[in-house]
Amino acid sequence: MKIVRLRIRNFRCIKFAELFPVKHNVLLGPNNTGKTAVLEALNLLLNPESSGRWTVIDENDFFSRDYTHTAGTQPTPSPQPVPAAQPTPTPQTSQAQVALPGSPLISIEAVLCDLTQQDEDVFGDYLVPWKADSHIIVENTPEGVDPFAAASSAIRVMFEATHV
Repeated sequence: MKIVRLRIRNFRCIKFAELFPVKHNVLLGPNNTGKTAVLEALNLLLNPESSGRWTVIDENDFFSRDYTHTAGTQPTPSPQPVPAAQPTPTPQTSQAQVALPGSPLISIEAVLCDLTQQDEDVFGDYLVPWKADSHIIVENTPEGVDPFAAASSAIRVMFEATHV
């Protein structure tokens, strides 16, 4: 399994980034340009419970530390919902924990390809067709056309969070 696309939105110093990793990758750049943020976003996506912090995210994880929606500003648009690679139970929240409408949203998404047959068996309900040449997930096809015919199987994994 390998990551073929990584999208990061509103995380630390990254307003929006879309990366297409290859077999070997190197992140180069001056200090405070997002190299560590990319790696930490990937870690948060794949291991949200592994953080040594009290909460998975805090106000320092939001782009420009903007974690509240203030009157007169435009809210950050939400990406379209995407099924997660593995279903997770929805935690019960009290009314005090519900995010305000328009609160900024941290969004981290990865597309994983080169699946083994065992991966495809385990994640069968969550497979999406990935066209490597154009770097897109096939969202729809004409009736009767198999979307996987000219595409490989992939899994789309997503992490979203907002400050409550």
